[in-house]
Amino acid sequence: MSLIRKWQALSPKKVFLIDGLGAIVTATMLLLVLSNMTDFFGVSKDYLQILGIIAVAFSIYSFSCYFTVKQKWKPYLKIIAVANFLYCLLTAGLIVYLHEEVTVFGVLYFAAEALVVLILVYLEFKKINQRY
Repeated sequence: MSLIRKWQALSPKKVFLIDGLGAIVTATMLLLVLSNMTDFFGVSKDYLQILGIIAVAFSIYSFSCYFTVKQKWKPYLKIIAVANFLYCLLTAGLIVYLHEEVTVFGVLYFAAEALVVLILVYLEFKKINQRY
């Protein structure tokens, strides 16, 4: 079974759970790992904390939806999908803005993170547009 078919078979509740867990992983990486290795990645602790706080907020939102949204879930999923996309744009803009300081490892980390988040966004929109 393809990834898209597996994703479409998931309940909306599980999609919110996956999104929330992913945001927790991102927040952990930014706030606990990267912020202690700022020279290695070339991004200051202040920027990493801002991105980490955003990730925490996204996780709270997704977990809240997981526990409370029973029906009419599509608008809630659309909100987090758009927010995730905007997060990728913010991160890309930050890397461009910091192009003189950010290291190759910083670019690689944020590119990998963006790739994962953009795949998630794509799958979330596939779920939103899925016919039932």
